[in-house]
Amino acid sequence: MSEADYEYLIENFGEEKILNRFVFIRDRAIDFLKRICLDHNITFEDIFFVSDELIEEAVIDYFADLVRLKDFHNIEKAQPQKVAAYTSYWVFRRKPIQLKKHIEDDLLIRFPNIKFLNESFSYTLLINLVFDERKRINDSNPRYGIFRDLIMYNFQYRQLNSQILELVIVALSTNPNKEFLSEKDHSITGD
Repeated sequence: MSEADYEYLIENFGEEKILNRFVFIRDRAIDFLKRICLDHNITFEDIFFVSDELIEEAVIDYFADLVRLKDFHNIEKAQPQKVAAYTSYWVFRRKPIQLKKHIEDDLLIRFPNIKFLNESFSYTLLINLVFDERKRINDSNPRYGIFRDLIMYNFQYRQLNSQILELVIVALSTNPNKEFLSEKDHSITGD
């Protein structure tokens, strides 16, 4: 596509803001991969490639969605939950993290989720755009582990959209004041 196709985005957001979003996503992807390389004792340059073109597509899609959202709802600024959800969604859809070569069996055994790097990155991006990294979500909480596993399953095998991701963010930031039914009380749920 030509620059003229993106002119309305530049008019709405400015070239600097669009470029900053591109750099932000690219830098986060590289940081994400470097942590994985350290954890699994692999070399970044030998295995991974971050596609600038696919990040660019994700950024353009993100800002195009925001233009439509702002016009439809007649709003000046999008809520942070929407920003996080739409950013994460388009990164998930465009899959900018690429594998350079066929993965050897020993690496697949050590790192079975290597084929789901974009899904893991999108999830990490979603959480980090919403929650303060210095105050991480309590990973030791068993409910968080269940949530993380379920959301990753959905990123990997279900159809997601930005609205569902926004709902997830809102749900995570909600402090419930209702108690859950105990697992022993199945009379209401019928299970």
